[in-house]
Amino acid sequence: MPPGKGQWVGLDIGTQSIKIITFEKTKNRWLLKNYQYLQTTGNWEEDPVGYEKWVQETLKKSVNQMGLAGAWVSNPLSGTQVALRKMSFPDMPLEEVKEAVRFQGKAAFPFPLDNAVVDVARVGMSQEKKDSQQEVLAAAAIRDLVNQRVTLLKNLNLRPLCLSLVPLALKKAYLLSAGRPVNESVALIDIGSHASTIAMIQNEEVVFSREIGLGGGHFTETLMDLSRSVQSGKPLTYEDAERTKIMYGIPNPGLEQEQTEEGIPLEGIREGLMPVVDRLIMEIDRSFGYFKTQAENQTIDRILLSGGGALLKGLPKALERSFSIPIAEYNLWDNLEIDPGINGEALGREYPLFIIAIGLATDDRPTVNLLPYTRQSSQQAFWETGKKALAYGLLPVVFTGFLAYQVLSVRSELSQLDKKISTRQGELTLLEKSRNELDKLRQQENDLDQKLSVYPPKMVEKTPVQEILRRISQKVPPNITLTSFSLVMDPVKEVKPVENKANEKEQVKQTGPGPQNGPRPKSEGNIQLKGVAYGPGDEVLRSLAAFSQGLETVGYFSGVRLEDVKRNDTFKTPAADFSLSV
Repeated sequence: MPPGKGQWVGLDIGTQSIKIITFEKTKNRWLLKNYQYLQTTGNWEEDPVGYEKWVQETLKKSVNQMGLAGAWVSNPLSGTQVALRKMSFPDMPLEEVKEAVRFQGKAAFPFPLDNAVVDVARVGMSQEKKDSQQEVLAAAAIRDLVNQRVTLLKNLNLRPLCLSLVPLALKKAYLLSAGRPVNESVALIDIGSHASTIAMIQNEEVVFSREIGLGGGHFTETLMDLSRSVQSGKPLTYEDAERTKIMYGIPNPGLEQEQTEEGIPLEGIREGLMPVVDRLIMEIDRSFGYFKTQAENQTIDRILLSGGGALLKGLPKALERSFSIPIAEYNLWDNLEIDPGINGEALGREYPLFIIAIGLATDDRPTVNLLPYTRQSSQQAFWETGKKALAYGLLPVVFTGFLAYQVLSVRSELSQLDKKISTRQGELTLLEKSRNELDKLRQQENDLDQKLSVYPPKMVEKTPVQEILRRISQKVPPNITLTSFSLVMDPVKEVKPVENKANEKEQVKQTGPGPQNGPRPKSEGNIQLKGVAYGPGDEVLRSLAAFSQGLETVGYFSGVRLEDVKRNDTFKTPAADFSLSV
């Protein structure tokens, strides 16, 4: 049981809602004691500062209401600054594996690990008899993100027990499900507000995970856009569109005569939402393709849905038809007890929203923890336990335990130092090889500089590609999917080398002053964007016009031109391929 309070707390902070759930563990069963679902009003995507303020104020109020001050809490990290990978290493201690991940993980992780928190867990051994290797899950998160989350929890008078990841929380909830087949291969899909997480489970372990930037909020935003085009009155607000989405979901075909209270035809809602459904199906299918290229067992027996998207009417059936894979629910209540004071019926309707929080709270032995533990925090936990023992007159036991703890700590530190020395020796050998290769590259660079010395130098301005991509993604309408991004640089005028002082002035006249006489010339280029726009022809043209106008406001672009639009009949809904030039 975590020190402090006798309860296990799972906290799931989303972009549109916060889920809190608390359990007590009695023998081998979990007793659900309390829960809260806190939903925001409005869209915080354009106001991150306001979102952070809302999170702090909302959680502060909930901590007081639920009596959680001083409680230990588990919380997941997600987003582009967090990653989980399955990797193979020789059979060696996990502390050495951590160092190896930092040294060899540059190709596996999408961000540098120099300033990241890393943790690993052994999940099995390879089946090959020769050169047996251990399979590990390696998790990493940018240290600034970890520090921000720890600071948030401490400011709320909560004590972080574990910083986990969404795929691992989904796996824990799946393992609580009763009646699950043995050795099945299952896809766990959590559809959040602005992102969805896919975790592939085989042999009760995560073998593949991926986060996609598409969620239930995109359905809500599509309804808002649809109301502007079909309503003569006031368009739907975000809250109104959210209620309409929950009430009607994805309507069945053949409802041309029916409409919502706001006067929106149900058939129009279906036609507007189906492109978003197709995009979600395409991203899930792409994830399944990645998984099948890496896994030995490529079958997928079931799909389990969670998150707000699991409650969207019509979506589970659409996924089942597209993949021909059964869609199932988490069967948790055979292994969980509910406190008599809790409205079980209401929780039963909302429990897909709490799957991540349940997995966090009931993970009493987390395999991966991105919380940077220190020796000081371990001693604090020891003293807290010692104080309780002292209250029962067990001072000799506490004192003996403290001495044993100190001895074991010293031995553990000596062992860790030996392991680090061995690891560093191996790294030095690899660095020596790398240094030799670097010397060769430097020699080649010197040779190349000598050959290019006869040409006037040119300065190429570095293009902020990542910032451009980020700004472009903010302007993409819901019914448009980008498939290609290319940067084509204009050729720089070739200049003949200076042969003698007689024609040096002529060359300066042609090319402008060199590096000693003035600024160097900069190269320019064009950006080409290609993609697919979904919907009827007039809707496609409106979306492309809105996209072009949005790109004009990015700051890096001017003169956006629509180069080409062609009809695309490969999708179930009307679509067109397009090409933009900036």
